[in-house]
Amino acid sequence: MDLFIGNLPGNVVEKDLINFFRGYNKKVQFRIESKDMSDGSKLRYAVASYESDKLARKAMAKLHGQMLYGATLNIREFEHRSYNNERRAIGWRNKPWDDIERRQDDRRNHVAFQHKDEFDIILEGAPKEQQANHENLVVRAYKNASRKF
Repeated sequence: MDLFIGNLPGNVVEKDLINFFRGYNKKVQFRIESKDMSDGSKLRYAVASYESDKLARKAMAKLHGQMLYGATLNIREFEHRSYNNERRAIGWRNKPWDDIERRQDDRRNHVAFQHKDEFDIILEGAPKEQQANHENLVVRAYKNASRKF
């Protein structure tokens, strides 16, 4: 069984966790994780992997809410999550949406824009006789035509 140990202070190392879990640290491995938040702060937590579920439950019941370096620890069972959000209902992608579609600006709701070249625009404005006649076509090229405008 794995335990989540949340609200860890910034200066906690694995040795401190081993001392804090004294009496409940038989056959346990600690892994300290750190996550950078959007406001610049760091979120620190640890995961304790126990071989014995009974010992893990005892440690959780006894040490939840205890203080470590001035911070109250939150200890609960660790929930493993997969890359897809498993909290959704099974087959949620196949269920029809009953409510109003709120994403009106979504790509799938718009007709794709087709880029037209200047030459195509000129041809559209020309009479039909000139469109088919390529004999009068004059192309002027410049040596530095690849320059961006």
